[in-house]
Amino acid sequence: MNIFEIVNKIKEMKILTFSTMKGGVGKTTNAVNLAKRLSDFARVLLIDGDPSGNASANLMPYDEDGNGLWEKENELINIFRGESVTPLAVNENLDLIVGTHDLHDIEAELANKKIDKVKILHNWIKRSKLHKFYDFIIIDTHNDKRLITQNAYYASDLIVSSCEPDEYAVSGFTDAYELLVEMKKGYVNYDDELEKEISQLKADIVLLGSNVGSDTLSKAFIRDVKDIEEYVGSVPRGVVFPKANLQHSSVYDLAKKGEYARKRYIPFFEKVDAAYAAVLSRLIS
Repeated sequence: MNIFEIVNKIKEMKILTFSTMKGGVGKTTNAVNLAKRLSDFARVLLIDGDPSGNASANLMPYDEDGNGLWEKENELINIFRGESVTPLAVNENLDLIVGTHDLHDIEAELANKKIDKVKILHNWIKRSKLHKFYDFIIIDTHNDKRLITQNAYYASDLIVSSCEPDEYAVSGFTDAYELLVEMKKGYVNYDDELEKEISQLKADIVLLGSNVGSDTLSKAFIRDVKDIEEYVGSVPRGVVFPKANLQHSSVYDLAKKGEYARKRYIPFFEKVDAAYAAVLSRLIS
């Protein structure tokens, strides 16, 4: 099935978190591009949980001097401070909650609060009734196991862990997997009807190859991951990705105009679509 067919089979809002405990592996790039692709036919909110704000920088509008156009009310930090948040409109079907550097400080700010700090984002999503406004929420995270990342895991239906071909390719996925398992064990309730313990965390995890080509390292990567149960496929290597990042855009934006709208690039974009469709298919299996 293609992405459009899969989306039509998903009847409730789904939340996907992009998380890998390793930097420079295409995590933010894939989060942004999947959000842009889904916005072609669904209502999408991207929450930037990375203090670097790279996803925000890619999506937000800019003035003629190159300054990002957002307000304090658009920032994710407000949710953790109990303040109001207004998503920033990116296009007709895509909104953004902006990530900022002060997300680094939130654990210290909340240290003396007597609340379940891991459920803050989940509770805000439920309280705000976001299912009435969005079909998908995409959350980008920093490559760590800190509070923002834990909040994203708790709120999610699916964790997407990107890995690029290199000597330690799968280590970031392994650490993300272990965090999910650890958190699931920490949030267990006994279900009287089922007569067994059930975790409150409902998320599964998938491994998504990223920037995979036909070179020796990429071939070795595919050999290493092809038998991993969580592996769903790989996003192909292509100059379109870095060019899109430089233009604060997505590969799908570039596909609609100029050089990359030519027929010879169609197979590349079909492969990107197939990789993202494989991720989304785990939401209906």
